[in-house]
Amino acid sequence: MALQLRRKTHESIIYIDRDSAPRIMPFGEDFILEDLPVGTRVIYPNPEVAVVVSISDWKKMNGKRLSLVEVLRTSPLVGENLDLTRPKDFPREFDFGE
Repeated sequence: MALQLRRKTHESIIYIDRDSAPRIMPFGEDFILEDLPVGTRVIYPNPEVAVVVSISDWKKMNGKRLSLVEVLRTSPLVGENLDLTRPKDFPREFDFGE
């Protein structure tokens, strides 16, 4: 009998062969252990990668973030007479259907 090699086209793709172990798969809110048929293609998400950049490059990419005070000072509403007082009357009645 010829030795069957595991096909691997990408690190995130695995083909199930005769010697493959059962796979844990989501099933509703639970998980099940499933013995998949030979030839089934299992696709996993790509692994996460950490990227290191210099602080100057980071600042170039993200630009300058304004603080809340700076945003309010540069608002087009600066100098407008806005009424920001809260009403002091009671809240309206609401029926919750009880």
